[in-house]
Amino acid sequence: MRSPLTSMRATVVTAIAVIVVGGVIWRLRSTPDEVRAGAQPAPLVRAAPATAAAASAPDPGSAGPGAADPAESIGGATPYPVDLRALRARLPANRFWLLGAPTSDPAVAKQRAARAERDNAALGRVMSGEASADEVRAYYAERRAISRDYLQLAEIVLAETGEALPARDRGAFELSANLHRARLQQIDRDEADALARRAPH
Repeated sequence: MRSPLTSMRATVVTAIAVIVVGGVIWRLRSTPDEVRAGAQPAPLVRAAPATAAAASAPDPGSAGPGAADPAESIGGATPYPVDLRALRARLPANRFWLLGAPTSDPAVAKQRAARAERDNAALGRVMSGEASADEVRAYYAERRAISRDYLQLAEIVLAETGEALPARDRGAFELSANLHRARLQQIDRDEADALARRAPH
């Protein structure tokens, strides 16, 4: 049986993957003044307007309907290869838009913080053996769905634009994909262990 500490470490590793990819996409979505002024060009992707899965998450990288087209060049450089508008349109239900996409909206940040508290409480019940079998299965079903969504996004980006990405960004997406693949394998073991821990109850 795997220890609760091992499961907690796996959860921390997954959180790091989320932060890494979120940071890359945040960097891609910002347009610093020095880039506009013609300094060293930085990658840029402007996100799509909110869709069904992220209707409450406004796009911090866009100024609204008049925002620049994602295909525009920055500092005379080639347009950045990842188009978040297109990705969001193709994957509207992907949990990344709801849970991990950078946002400057305080309401969205508050919703995410509340969800994180609920998830931590659920994890505590699962790890202590207090959760029912149905609660254990529901908790890990959601963890599985989140990792599948993040993996799907990373794999699409790598398959379609990986060769065109700057090495640093490609590495971040590869890290995310590898961590979520490993997490999906770990989740099955964690779920079995959690169900075994509650067996005496």
